[in-house]
Amino acid sequence: MKTKNLISTILLFAAILCSVSCGEDSAQTDVSKTETQAAETTAEAVTEEALYKADYLPDADYNGYVLKTVTVPEFPVAMAAEDGDVINDSIYKRNRIISERYNMDFEDISVPTYMDMTNTFKTSALAASNDFDLGRLIMRDAFSLAQEGFILPVSELPYADITQDWYIHYVNDELTINDKLYFAYSDECISAFTSTICVIFNQQIVADLDLTSPYTLVDEGKWTYEAFFEMAGEARADLDNDGKYSMAADRLGICSIYDEMLPSMWISAGIKVVEKEDGIPVFTAPGNEKLIGLLENVYAYWMADGMCYDAFITKGHDEIYRTESRAQYTEGHALFMVMS
Repeated sequence: MKTKNLISTILLFAAILCSVSCGEDSAQTDVSKTETQAAETTAEAVTEEALYKADYLPDADYNGYVLKTVTVPEFPVAMAAEDGDVINDSIYKRNRIISERYNMDFEDISVPTYMDMTNTFKTSALAASNDFDLGRLIMRDAFSLAQEGFILPVSELPYADITQDWYIHYVNDELTINDKLYFAYSDECISAFTSTICVIFNQQIVADLDLTSPYTLVDEGKWTYEAFFEMAGEARADLDNDGKYSMAADRLGICSIYDEMLPSMWISAGIKVVEKEDGIPVFTAPGNEKLIGLLENVYAYWMADGMCYDAFITKGHDEIYRTESRAQYTEGHALFMVMS
């Protein structure tokens, strides 16, 4: 088993991807120009060490220990060097500060997919092999492993202070079970910020078909899912005249994947499918008439011939098909792309 001191380092690593905004100045608005300049000079003089340091954690020397993280290639932890990318460089600087403070280093155990992260985590736990220190998990699998007893609640980790600013409180508050938090999202969890679902459209197709720009519809308060699907329907075209729609040869209305497209429909309508009842998450979709009505309308459009290309349905549930689906959009085979 790892020592409690090592746990402190793990939590420091997992928690602190802290930017300057964590220490915003609360100076009054009537401060003089001279005072403002002095404050800016002082802010510039603040060291990166101070920005990244969690003062409540004890000092320790781990004698060159290499902290290993199971992760996927798109979310590396052990950055090799600065490359000008804001996120890459922030993580690299954070790692170097921690390395110097604790005399340790970082290494990624990179696996191909989210499912591989889960399998690696579970296999290691069952074997008590202790061959890594941190494991990333997609949230649904983290819940399952918590139910199976593989995860110690974060509240029981001695140096985890989930009240700190680098934890994403509005997310973690929703993840409690009977007021107990088993795992916590922090600024380290980049996908919590990058996975916002967006509707992207091809402006050239809009111009060619003389359609009203979605920007105009948004500005006029007319951007609804009915308007979205109606535009997608108008964009459909059997370009090779073979009497059927195919992504490679024709133009479809929408290119998306159901796990990005469909939830965005009910979430944007303010509907939850899981609610808390006496502190326990409950699946409340059955009987939710607003949700059912929305989904009936959405599915009527979704399943219309040529309306949408979903590679997960057409080819199989593999992340490579998500990328392939997006490539089809960039080649002009659909008016809309709904994606994170």
